[in-house]
Amino acid sequence: MLNLRKGIQRIRERLRTECLFEDGTLYISAIPGTGTEAVVVFTSLNGNYAARGGQSEFIGTASKGGERACIFVTDKTQSWYQTKGLAEKVVEVVRGQLDAWGSQRVLAVGYSMGAYGAMRLAKRLGVHSVLAFGPQYHPDPELVPGDPRWPEERGAIAEFTLGPVGEEMSDDIAYYVLHGRQGCDILHWSRFPQGPNIRHFIVPMIGHAVTPKLKEAGALPALFDAAFEDRFQKFRKVIWQVKARLRQPGETWETHPNHWYYKEILKVPHPDDVRGAAQ
Repeated sequence: MLNLRKGIQRIRERLRTECLFEDGTLYISAIPGTGTEAVVVFTSLNGNYAARGGQSEFIGTASKGGERACIFVTDKTQSWYQTKGLAEKVVEVVRGQLDAWGSQRVLAVGYSMGAYGAMRLAKRLGVHSVLAFGPQYHPDPELVPGDPRWPEERGAIAEFTLGPVGEEMSDDIAYYVLHGRQGCDILHWSRFPQGPNIRHFIVPMIGHAVTPKLKEAGALPALFDAAFEDRFQKFRKVIWQVKARLRQPGETWETHPNHWYYKEILKVPHPDDVRGAAQ
């Protein structure tokens, strides 16, 4: 019965969805809310395929039953928003819609590729907080050697027009970042910058599939609320449901190897700034 109600709610939300912009590279849609709060969802690689069929990632949790307005950003090129002119168009359309709504508090959220986009464009969009599930540091294999995933999509990027996530962050934004401790993601989160406004949590015994794990635990709605309101202690209490802990200062793949992937990491040379980025 609960799943039926959720299904009906999603159908209603899709029917209210309006296309803000679409061309060969980008699709941006929106759902109005009843209040002055808004969520900007950057879809993941798999979410991009679903979005083409009218299914928006995080739609139920993000909208909070229609209370929050939502904007969904889909990179049709699967380029991590690197396609020339794409990021600028995202900022133009999304910021314009937020201003038209009069949104007073905005959360940017995403999973994987979408999480990279949410973190990378948060400052340009003027959001208040970010919730990033398993973001990549950067899709460029030269910046993150040793990650064999998504070779077709990463190989098709003609030019990297956006830099790593830490290149354009703001002290005025609260960043809530979650990574799995296992597998290739350790190559990315080891390179993430650290600071008082970056709440970086590591989830044990899991790899890239951190969002399904949190969904299974029923933690997503509370995490959205806590990140939206920038309530760190509440967020920390909720995330403990999956035994996640704060990343320690200077913690990287060197200081905290993840057992089964550590030997693979050692096969590939890594630049010295892996340690520097974390300090």
